Amino acid sequence: MKTLNMIGSLITAVSVSMICSISAAQSFVGTFVVVRGDVKVLRTPAANDPGPFAQLEGVKYSYEEAKIGKKINPGEVIQSGPDGKAKIAYPNGDSFLVGNGTSLIMPNVTDHGDTKSSAIKLIYGRMRSLISKSGPRNNMRVTTPNVVAGVRGTDFFTRANPDIGTQLTVLRGEVSVQSATKPEATPVAIKSGFMTQVAHAQTQAPKATEATKEELSSLQTESAVKPTAADLSALKPEQKNEIAALNSKTKDVIIADIQDHDPGLLKQLKNAKSMDDDDLNTAVVARLFKMAPSDQKKKLTKAEADAAGQGVYEKYYKTREGKTDSKHESAPKDGADKGSDKNSDKK
Repeated sequence: MKTLNMIGSLITAVSVSMICSISAAQSFVGTFVVVRGDVKVLRTPAANDPGPFAQLEGVKYSYEEAKIGKKINPGEVIQSGPDGKAKIAYPNGDSFLVGNGTSLIMPNVTDHGDTKSSAIKLIYGRMRSLISKSGPRNNMRVTTPNVVAGVRGTDFFTRANPDIGTQLTVLRGEVSVQSATKPEATPVAIKSGFMTQVAHAQTQAPKATEATKEELSSLQTESAVKPTAADLSALKPEQKNEIAALNSKTKDVIIADIQDHDPGLLKQLKNAKSMDDDDLNTAVVARLFKMAPSDQKKKLTKAEADAAGQGVYEKYYKTREGKTDSKHESAPKDGADKGSDKNSDKK
């Protein structure tokens, strides 16, 4: 009987371990919830794979067109054309907004014993990452040809060009940025409303500067992607339900993250819970845009200002006596020490 109990306990332990492993693996399988234009998924060819094939960084891949509802697995590559954009959502609510002209390798998980980490490689292009601090990608690294960025749950935009360099802008939370070409240099913490630019083969440590209206307008235009009624009408009922559930979870993560980093923002929004995740993301950029300095060398057109979320700002932010609530002019919690950051840059 004792032997049977031991065998039973062993089987139970193995079963639990297998379930946990399967659950962890599933948490790194994303779903395309929006696809716009030319977007492909590249993966390692199977035996006798008929193709079609593509080559990236000297590696041969088979590929297929991305579609709403299709899965994207760890280590697979997303490649968007000049008119391509996509949004990938995960079961816990994390999401990536992939801009046009982008190639990136999706995150996988690495087990370090007591801890786990993941990394996403942006080969070139642009993407906005919205990562829950309590999810499986909460200690994710983002690598580009010349930068390594450490994430602890946040909302940030990355733009990479191997010949020029990397630009990273934090919209909420904090990202630690280090030059990949000089790993011994001290990383710089980029906080909400700030950005850094690291030139190709730059030897100096990265520096934080305040994000300008022009940069915020550009990143909003490059990353924003929203499904149309026609996109959703073509889906099967079970796919519609899955997409709706993923978008709802994404929205919950965004609201929880805003509540944690900048609780005043939710108070300023009218009916935040009735907004979808796309409008919440736009509202975040719009609020930073309102407070950001302008690059005097560049002048925004009305279309560019609108792209930064001006319309969303006016639509969703509470007003008082016919004027925008003065509360939103104060910096969020993450930006409370902006002045000290500026001073430290001057030293």
